[in-house]
Amino acid sequence: MRIKKLKITSLTGHFGEVLGIDDRRTHDTPPPSTVIGILRVLYGEDINNFVFGYTFKSEVKYKDDISIYKHSKDGTVREKNKPKSDCRFIENHAECELLIYTNISNIMTINYMLCMGKSGNPARLHFPIQEIDLIQKEGQGFNQYTPKHIGTGVIKPTNLVTNFDNLLGSYRAQVSHLRLNSKFDYNKNYDNEEQHNIFLWEIKNGEVRVYD
Repeated sequence: MRIKKLKITSLTGHFGEVLGIDDRRTHDTPPPSTVIGILRVLYGEDINNFVFGYTFKSEVKYKDDISIYKHSKDGTVREKNKPKSDCRFIENHAECELLIYTNISNIMTINYMLCMGKSGNPARLHFPIQEIDLIQKEGQGFNQYTPKHIGTGVIKPTNLVTNFDNLLGSYRAQVSHLRLNSKFDYNKNYDNEEQHNIFLWEIKNGEVRVYD
């Protein structure tokens, strides 16, 4: 399969987990919704009906102290709206590399800052963008979400895509239980240069599914 390979790097990255209350935890690998968001930054918000896959790595994941502020709901009238602070932490990845494989043919129209997940983590897109052939070959994939029947990693509810619903006036998320594999055996979509396999997804009419 002929496909584009985009290389994106950054000094830091953060992909917000829903776990925790005030601590800011990060996914070990960005979920598909984050990668779709990055592609929308690069190619425009209206892109649809395309194939994509990706793999991510970082040198280390670390914690940094942060202060959060919130308003009290109790206490005296004088203190009611006084902000309170608390010391928490945020997890970040350092020295990040994200490889995205896609068949999008649109011209790039970058209207927003490219970030490695959370804003405040500016990222760099490397040029020239390669076009390569993914071949049918036995190998291994690394740091990827896959359906539950592939690999032995942890199964967790994962956001596939988020779209704004004009009728509801809010965002609607497609969530599925996926397996997060740090390493898995696979026999499709082998990149000879990187020496790894890529699991491919397809987004069609706003919904994400496995690409056959």
